[in-house]
Amino acid sequence: MKKTCAAFFLFLFTLPGFAQSGSQEIYYAELIEKAQALTNKGLYADSRKITFQIIQVFPDHLGANVLHGFNLLNLNNAREAKVPVTVGLQVDPTFYPLHYQMAYLHAADGNLDRAKEALTLAIQYGPEQLNIAQVKSEFETVGKNLGIPDVFQNLYTWYEQNFPSQKQQSNTLDKNWERLSALSLNVDDVRKEVDLLSMEYAKAGRQDLVLAVHYFGSSVLRTSGFLSEALELAQNGFSSYKKNGFGGNDYQAARLLTHLMEMNNNKLDFENTLSYWPDAQQHINKEKSSGVSIPTYDVQVQVLAANAMANSVKGILEENQRKARELSIQAYEMAKLSNYGLGMAQAANVIVITHDDAKNAATGVSYGERGLQLARDLNLDIKESIASNLAFCYYGLGSPESKQLAYNLYRIQAEKALNASQWEAAAMDLNSLGTLLMYSENWERAAALFEEVVKLEGYGPKYTNYRDRLSFYKRQVSAYQNLIKCYAHLGNAEKTFHAMEASRSRVLLERLGQNNYNSVSLADLQNLLMPDEACIMYSLTAGHEIIMLTVSKKYAQVLFHEDPRFIGDIKEKVWKNEPLVAAVRRDEASLNKFVISTLRTQTNVARDNYDKIAMAPKSDLDKAYRNVSNWMTNTGINKDPAVVGKMQDFLYRFQKYLIVPVTNRLVGIKNLIIAPDDIFNFIPFEALRTFDGKYMVEKYNFRYIHSASVLLALQQRNYLSTRKPLFAMGGAVYEKFDQAAMGTGSSSEMNLLETKVAENVKTGKSLRRAYASIIGNGPLMPLPGTTEEIKNISKNLPGTDFFLGKEMTENRLKELSISGQLKNYKVLHLATHGMVVPEIPDLSCLAMCIFKNEEGGEDGFLSAPEIANLQLNADLTVLSACETGQGKFYAGEGVTGITQSLILAGSNAALVTLWKVDDAATMNFMSNFYKEVAKGKQYPQIVNDLKRKFIKGDYGKEFQHPYYWAPFIYYGK
Repeated sequence: MKKTCAAFFLFLFTLPGFAQSGSQEIYYAELIEKAQALTNKGLYADSRKITFQIIQVFPDHLGANVLHGFNLLNLNNAREAKVPVTVGLQVDPTFYPLHYQMAYLHAADGNLDRAKEALTLAIQYGPEQLNIAQVKSEFETVGKNLGIPDVFQNLYTWYEQNFPSQKQQSNTLDKNWERLSALSLNVDDVRKEVDLLSMEYAKAGRQDLVLAVHYFGSSVLRTSGFLSEALELAQNGFSSYKKNGFGGNDYQAARLLTHLMEMNNNKLDFENTLSYWPDAQQHINKEKSSGVSIPTYDVQVQVLAANAMANSVKGILEENQRKARELSIQAYEMAKLSNYGLGMAQAANVIVITHDDAKNAATGVSYGERGLQLARDLNLDIKESIASNLAFCYYGLGSPESKQLAYNLYRIQAEKALNASQWEAAAMDLNSLGTLLMYSENWERAAALFEEVVKLEGYGPKYTNYRDRLSFYKRQVSAYQNLIKCYAHLGNAEKTFHAMEASRSRVLLERLGQNNYNSVSLADLQNLLMPDEACIMYSLTAGHEIIMLTVSKKYAQVLFHEDPRFIGDIKEKVWKNEPLVAAVRRDEASLNKFVISTLRTQTNVARDNYDKIAMAPKSDLDKAYRNVSNWMTNTGINKDPAVVGKMQDFLYRFQKYLIVPVTNRLVGIKNLIIAPDDIFNFIPFEALRTFDGKYMVEKYNFRYIHSASVLLALQQRNYLSTRKPLFAMGGAVYEKFDQAAMGTGSSSEMNLLETKVAENVKTGKSLRRAYASIIGNGPLMPLPGTTEEIKNISKNLPGTDFFLGKEMTENRLKELSISGQLKNYKVLHLATHGMVVPEIPDLSCLAMCIFKNEEGGEDGFLSAPEIANLQLNADLTVLSACETGQGKFYAGEGVTGITQSLILAGSNAALVTLWKVDDAATMNFMSNFYKEVAKGKQYPQIVNDLKRKFIKGDYGKEFQHPYYWAPFIYYGK
């Protein structure tokens, strides 16, 4: 029996959640083997010292708890033995040696009935073949050591008589892990196996094991590189948790929730990380019925939550920074109370991250040094991460000695990582060291380090799922942004261009089949430009810092522009004691759903000059944008003279910040191509005001691009000139549809909705329930103007094919796409409602006809993934709908949404909108647009000319406000 148990102990070190990596894995594997050998020799006290040491570091280590309990039993300490046995049964309720031990404990208490129940479970979960002689020997040994040999002799007699009749082999978690691991390279097979096992356990009333198999399935997919699929499977487990509970097993619930938080945290999706925090809190430090609490995930969820709070969009608020600091220290104290070594080290690491500013650096150093020493004493792999983050706090102390200590620490860490081929860790350390040098204005040395980081990126993981690549590249953006900043300070336009291109629209380029983003040169862009064209590429580094690369046919200039007063003046002169601002719709708690703040990550640094940051934090830049956006789009206030005056002042300030610094390079330029960054993706540059009160569109023509590489990829597309002029749809019918909505009032409910959407997108099922949850199931507001719009267009552009009213169906559009007929048109025009859902990008859509009941298997909502799958050969797609230029912003990648979907579908350009458009103004805009198209004019020129006519009042003075003409944005070729 002892040899059989030992084999199981060793096997279980490979289970997810128990195995550690690197030297740590070897160290603790050797310890457990040593403890097992001592136990086999009957040296229980010596073995107990080792197992106790392991449990202090890993409280939920199954092998250590099983062996620890066995040692205590044989030391005649049944009372203490109950703790590791109870912990082990929380971790794996199907591990048969634990049920033997539980039987021994019940026998020691004199409860033979419960002892027999435990033995029955041990038989059912145990192997088919056991060495009965060894089992008998163990009963005798334990009974003798507990001082009750007769009780154990009688219990063994019952066991021997009942063993054959009770032998109904039950499914165990270790067998599930084996099966799922064997299927790890086939996502569908893993999903099917998890579904089968879940049904089996649910039927048996074991909801805790349902959560366990979802965790296992997600873990094997994550290990195999299927990150999005792993997250989806874990979210399915979360759905089961919300619906059916957790079977009284807090450990299984906390482990699944921690797993979800950790995956979202690794994707830098901190808002989603925090969405699981309310549920996780229910299991923190909760007294089990046995009185046993396992601190493993109690500490880890707090550590993850603290890190997410510090890094999230809401983390820009001082209140949330304070909460993050408090929570990280609370996690440390909880781990210390339980003598949980790994938890103390993990918490200390996050304390350092949340205390890396000048004000709190001393606290960060104090905890960081303790955590680092602890990690070294316990041989924990996290010691490298703590050392790296500790360097930030040293730098934050501000003295020359502490700064030098920070430099040295980073260089040592980087060299260690490089020598061990730990490329990601090396990249992080080099990036951090470069950041310190950058803020010491040692631009050349910093750039050299960032160049090393970029090279190391090639050694990183390779992902097949484009959403996983989005997350991976998001982690690389910091190095590129810092490299751009260094090159800008060095005045190197060529290298700045390459760094910008390497960090922009990477996933979009890959999906377009353009994998070599380094192949595009500055000269390629210059060759593409006309003599009167210039391209301005932006990179926003802080609320008061922006880099502008201006490229024309003959020259390229990079400028690092710093203007702390840009926001400072607004803050002091406009917002301070300003009652008017209260009239503008603002929500400081939720921020703007279209704005993603600059992230505070482990690559940030305490800076020498805090006044500039305080004067112009990124949050105030976002706030300024929201004011402009609301003043432009809120029809209730945008005609108020006072509001209009404030709006024009803000538009002038933005123009002064974004355009004036490069005006000297725009002599002779008539056409501006804008490659925006961050929140500037949502600002119409045409509407910015010059010093003489003119709108920018009155001086220049504008169009927008994702990146120069994407523009050149579009330029390589060659479509037939014999295509028909236009395919149009409008006047859709919107009926009420019968579909129950899911809740969206809490973060948990939004997570469940996101899980359902991902599942339905993958399987091609209806999304009506999701849309009912977001917008309700009532009929959308009719748009009669779209019918007139299409009719007017068809009159202006002979040869137009169009479908109106009930003929504007999703089925028809997809059928024309599949048959290849949609490729026969130069322009695709869709006039309808548009909807953008940044929280769940797959729900961003265009509304086709929505009937009470679904027709032809289509729900009536043409989602962004469905748009991307259309087969187009269009020069332009016009979306006469609301907010179609909005979407989810990814650092480096830009705005993902309907515009990108159209580019992927085969459209070379898109005319989209930034906000809800006026029906009458839109009909005017579109009708006149196609009149000019019929004359053979270039699309971008027509768009800009129309805007100038609106400003002059050619279509009525009531339409002169930017609300009516500024939202129409031309993206692409």
